This record gives sequence, C-alpha cells and structure tokens, in this order.
Amino acid sequence: MKKGLIDLMVIEKMTGSQLIATSWLGLGKAETPITADKREIKDFQKLPSATSFIRETLSEIAVMKIKRAVSNKEKNELDQLLWDVLWKTLGLPRDIRKSFKLNNPQIDLIAVDNSVVIGGLVANWLSENEIEICHIAEGSDFQGLSVGKRLVEKLIKLVQKDSPVKIQTCARNTSVGFFTKLGFISTGEYQEHQDFARHGIKFQQMYLDVQ
Repeated sequence: MKKGLIDLMVIEKMTGSQLIATSWLGLGKAETPITADKREIKDFQKLPSATSFIRETLSEIAVMKIKRAVSNKEKNELDQLLWDVLWKTLGLPRDIRKSFKLNNPQIDLIAVDNSVVIGGLVANWLSENEIEICHIAEGSDFQGLSVGKRLVEKLIKLVQKDSPVKIQTCARNTSVGFFTKLGFISTGEYQEHQDFARHGIKFQQMYLDVQ
C-alpha cells in the first residue's frame, strides 16, 4: 500500500493473521479488495485517512504480548498449543509431553494476541546458571510474525543475571536456522529419537551464552 493512495478502508473480515478490507482509492472510482498480513498493517498509523474505528481495530490486531503463563487456563492453553503444533500431526500420544517433563523449576511463556494464545515456550532450569528450552511453538496462522523470536528474547531478559547464563536447546533440524539467527551455536552431531526419526526429524544440541 502506497502512502496517499487509500482514502477509506472498510473492514470486512478478520481471520487469524489476515485482515480483509475494501479500499476506495484516491481517484474515487476503483474499489479494490485488500488482504493484509499483520506485518503489512503494523504501520497502519501512516494511512492518510482511516476512521477512528478502523485505527482502533487495527491497533488491537497489531498488539502481541509476551508473558508468563500463570493461571491454569493459560497453562492449559499452552499445553494445547504445544500438542497441536509439535506432536499431534506426528500421531504421538496426547500425553507425550509428560515423558519429557522434568521436576526442575521451569518458565512457561505465552504469546497472546486478542486474548488468544498464539505461541509458547517452556524452559527448565538445569542448574543455577543453565536453562534449557524444552519446547517452543507458534500457531500455524501466526507464523512469520516473529512470535518465536520474541518468546526467546523474553526468556533471555528473564534469565539475565550478574553472572553468565547458558541457554541450551535440543532443536529440531527444521528449527536450527531459527536458533542460529538468534545467536545459538550448534555442538556435536545430529541425534535421533525413534518416535521422530520416521518423520525425518533429527535433533541438534545448541547453546547461547547470555552475559
């Protein structure tokens, strides 16, 4: 969308990360449907003339909060998201997360958009200065919106201390690039787990030193 092009937008539908609207262009003749991704509308304030209703609605869409999952409702929604994204499509048992669970203190983070949990991260403390990201996932409708990046950045802020802290993870081969962009370093060879190997999934040990 070019600045100065849109005189009016009327929202028709909002679904997932998509906003569908009709715009009346500056020439006053063309009626053009628009499908806008949240990444495209994050600078919606620059639109020259949108009604306050539209600005308020877009503002609500653009807000994503990263917070700790505290209530049982939030923790249940996080658990459901992890199941839907990480294990359900692989045909693994619904309670498989219990087999990965540690008794160590943990940090549960969620990304919330319009009261909906769209991403989550679970990390377990291994020692005073070492923590492991055990699970991280984002809803399929919200990929490409830096949900995972913001979850990791929030974790880094939470664990920063006067002394160095190591964040480690056993990343799926499909997530190695994501963690590499965030500064994580790979160590050793890929590892396999029988429940995941048949789906072409391998795991890479990675770490990030936080000062």
